Parts: sequence; C-alpha cells; structure tokens
Amino acid sequence: MSVRLYPEDDALIDVEGVECPDVPRDDVPAFLRSLFDELAYVKARRFPRATS
Repeated sequence: MSVRLYPEDDALIDVEGVECPDVPRDDVPAFLRSLFDELAYVKARRFPRATS
C-alpha cells in the first residue's frame, strides 16, 4: 500500500495495484482505517473485449 499526498489537498492511494485517485486529504485517515479494519473491499466487473 502507498499513499501519495498532493498539494491540491488530495491523495492517491494504491492498494495492491488498485489505485484510488482523488481521495480528499482529510479523508485519508478514515480510508486507511477502513482498510485495516477490513471494512473496505474492491468490487470489479470484467466485460468481454470489444471486437470490430
């Protein structure tokens, strides 16, 4: 996991290759707490590649 803080008052959080961009800086502690308390998860969908 990595957290990159930007001067525009937002952050980029990367968790095992999943990027969470534009997280407000003030929300970073709560976001990390939810990760460590296992309250957050990633839900993904995959669609077939479009063919022409």
